[in-house]
Amino acid sequence: DGVRLIDGQRLIDDQSRPIAVDEKMLVADAIGDAAEDRLAGGYMVWEKASFNRQVETAEIAVVLEGELSLSVGGKTLTGKPGDMIYFPKGAAVEYSTPSKVKLACINCIG
Repeated sequence: DGVRLIDGQRLIDDQSRPIAVDEKMLVADAIGDAAEDRLAGGYMVWEKASFNRQVETAEIAVVLEGELSLSVGGKTLTGKPGDMIYFPKGAAVEYSTPSKVKLACINCIG
């Protein structure tokens, strides 16, 4: 289906392709595409809700607070704070949260 959940803590713990910065911070190169150069960013916040959505353009979301459940192609993924999720263009996704969730989102445009 192309949707990928990146476990933020495991990415840091496993030091998967890390770049150390001033020995106090870690920047880990998890996903990206140099061909996609037009981006927009924003936040999504909702409480005790569920909805279906077809992704119009490739996007990346980072779970900032709460828990996010995603149903994609018969599989369920659960994102927790620090996790990153890649959504390819055209993916059909059901989003839900049992409580409240806050995401930072980066979308390709134009």
